[in-house]
Amino acid sequence: MLLLFVFYFVEAIVACIPTQETEPITPSCSACTPNYDTSCMGYNMPSAIDWCAIVTVPYTFTAGTPDTCTANLPCPAGTKPQFDTGYGFEDGANGAITCEETGPNMGIWSATVIAGARDFTNMRCQVI
Repeated sequence: MLLLFVFYFVEAIVACIPTQETEPITPSCSACTPNYDTSCMGYNMPSAIDWCAIVTVPYTFTAGTPDTCTANLPCPAGTKPQFDTGYGFEDGANGAITCEETGPNMGIWSATVIAGARDFTNMRCQVI
């Protein structure tokens, strides 16, 4: 009888333990906003010699010190990456672009251009 009472008592305690199901929060790039040139109209638009491709750029968040967002500008064949550094578009290199989500350079994108690593505000894949 005592054993039965203890069993029910323990069972009641276990049944009353509150549980909470949580879903992991996937951090995203919020300070580093997407910056692909929205004026690009695609192949041969507005002309056959002056157009930029419509490209989807996948951004990746990486936690660290500082937290960063990175991306690769996937320019299709026949185009080259260009970055607006504040002095017009400059030819850039294929490769990673980075932006700090936290810290003193928060929200500023950086890429490698002809002159070296430079901050930029806009990017595109321009026809060669």
